[in-house]
Amino acid sequence: MTSEAGNFEQFLKDFIRAFNESEIDYVLIGGVAVNYYGRPRSTLDADIIIENDTDKIRILEKKLLDNNFLVSENEILDSIGESTHSSIFWNKDILLRLDIKTPTRLLEEEALINKQKIEVFGLEVFIQIPEEIIIAKLIYGSDQDHDDAYGMILRLKDQLDYKLLDRLAIREEVQDKLEVLLEESKKF
Repeated sequence: MTSEAGNFEQFLKDFIRAFNESEIDYVLIGGVAVNYYGRPRSTLDADIIIENDTDKIRILEKKLLDNNFLVSENEILDSIGESTHSSIFWNKDILLRLDIKTPTRLLEEEALINKQKIEVFGLEVFIQIPEEIIIAKLIYGSDQDHDDAYGMILRLKDQLDYKLLDRLAIREEVQDKLEVLLEESKKF
């Protein structure tokens, strides 16, 4: 099977419906969130942080199964117990997957608290705020992460909360990386 734009749209709709039907507290982070904020890039997964609530996670697993995802009973709970993420594949195109985890650091806990509600394809979804995404990308530090953070700074230059960015960068010890990107962005 090949992953086409129409497939990815249906993948997003299916996962959003599953999460919303489960009533679990969640936030979309990572590449899909970066795309939303105007930094186009390809991705085959949706990264999601969820609350650590056993009953809601069990409901989520059922809702994912009902919405075309390949998930076994306790799969997400088992990955949480092992302090890792769970990769849940979409049964219409196994190249597309959800990477689901619970918060393991303060920035991820804050993502659940500070999330914003947006509409995608007529469905409400919760997404991480851009300042937190930029800082997370600087923490992880791959070339792709650097490009994502820089692209978001360029595209959202007039909309970012620079005091929040600075405060988070200091706390997460990435202020030097942020300063470099901010200086680079002044050229445009």
